[in-house]
Amino acid sequence: MWTQFFWTYVAGPVAALLPERWRRALPGAERVHWGRAGAVSGLVELVAAIVGLGYQYMRIVVPAIDKGTESALLGTFHVEVTEHQVGGIALFVFALHPLTWLLAYVFGEGAVRLFGAAFTEDVRGILPLYLLERVSFLASHPAESKTMAQVVGRNVASISETVRERAMVAAQGSCGRAAYHENCGGRDSGDPGVPEERRLGTAEDCARG
Repeated sequence: MWTQFFWTYVAGPVAALLPERWRRALPGAERVHWGRAGAVSGLVELVAAIVGLGYQYMRIVVPAIDKGTESALLGTFHVEVTEHQVGGIALFVFALHPLTWLLAYVFGEGAVRLFGAAFTEDVRGILPLYLLERVSFLASHPAESKTMAQVVGRNVASISETVRERAMVAAQGSCGRAAYHENCGGRDSGDPGVPEERRLGTAEDCARG
């Protein structure tokens, strides 16, 4: 019992950070309930990101508000500055800090890993290790790398062709509407400035439209 608990809830969450190929190659991998281990790993990552964001907030925002308020009271800014303005600037600095963005990414990744493992037992490693595994695998398997490049090329070509076709359809529709308004709008079939043969054609086109 304790052995199963150790492999699933102690060693498993750490191993769940790895990509599946590396994870399955570890000794004792068959003893781990990977769905539970992945959920615990994602939960720990999520909680760590929340704690990190809280610490980052206390490290940046609180001192900035205190210093800004003190400077405003001393008249350092030479303009009237409210406490809300100081707080907004502090939050703006906090939001633009690179560490805040990194912690926000860790928060999102932990949430995805937690829910994926808990509800579908789809255990995912962290993205940096996954990219490292992909690079090393493709470097050691040139044929697989070539096949993947061909698949990516076909997908890109298919997407480009779809976008081009949609753009052409939209352009044709726009030209058709413009021609319809030109023929059936201000210069209709009753306009004496339009030749008789043009008026007849215009009336027929408008009836079809």
